[in-house]
Amino acid sequence: MATLAVETFEVGSPNAVTTLSELPLGTEGHVVAVLEPGALGERLMELGLTVGTRVQVMRRGLFGDPVQLKLRGFMLSLRKQQAHAIRVRPVA
Repeated sequence: MATLAVETFEVGSPNAVTTLSELPLGTEGHVVAVLEPGALGERLMELGLTVGTRVQVMRRGLFGDPVQLKLRGFMLSLRKQQAHAIRVRPVA
C-alpha cells in the first residue's frame, strides 16, 4: 500500500491545508490527501475523493456530524471522523 505525503503550509497562507471536517460551510476546496488507512480509505477514493477533486461542504448535521459534500456532480455524506482524515486546500 502506498503512503501519501502531505505538504505542510503556514496557517493563513494561500496554500494552507486543512481537514475536510474543518472546512467552513459553503466553502470549496481541492483534495490534497486521503489519510484514512485500509479498506475505508480505498473506498473513499473509489467514491471520488481523489487528489485534485473539487469538493464543497453543503450541510452539517447537529454537532457537525455527518458532513454532506458535493463533488463530481453528486452528494456524499461522511462521518465527521472520516472527513477529518481528508486534507483539502481551500479555493480562494
